Amino acid sequence: EICETCTIECQNGGTTLPENCTCSCPPNLYGDVCDVYCPRECQNGGTLIPESCSCLCAVNYTGEECACKECALSPERERNTSVAAITGAVSSLISFTLGLFLGMLLLVVCQRYFPWCRQHMHQKPSSAQSMQQQGALYEEVDANAKSPLGSSETGELKEIEMECNSAYAT
Repeated sequence: EICETCTIECQNGGTTLPENCTCSCPPNLYGDVCDVYCPRECQNGGTLIPESCSCLCAVNYTGEECACKECALSPERERNTSVAAITGAVSSLISFTLGLFLGMLLLVVCQRYFPWCRQHMHQKPSSAQSMQQQGALYEEVDANAKSPLGSSETGELKEIEMECNSAYAT
């Protein structure tokens, strides 16, 4: 018969248990030889996981040490939350519909009672009108160009002319 002796050396005040050759560690110390320190104390039925020094919390508890009780919504509070969500959605839909209706009403009133509105909404300027407007702007630019201006004013006129060209190019 071979006699085996347990040669494990427990650290940090751990006690050797010869019957199974393991260490019994003091509080907050873990590992095979009591060499892992974890000061965490899990509360409310939580289980310590020494390898990661974290707690696995029981149902309805949360937090690093399971100290916080999670609030489950009471049926009345859950119902009130649902009613508030539905009310908000209905309110948004009513606001959108009302805004759309008022916009259409404004458009109809504008077309019916204001001739300038009717003219601008239904008529695109013909190419002849466009050319006429463009010509008028060029005449204005030409008239300004003939006046005795300094170089900075001339640069401004060139910018105006470029704006006119780009506005009527489309």
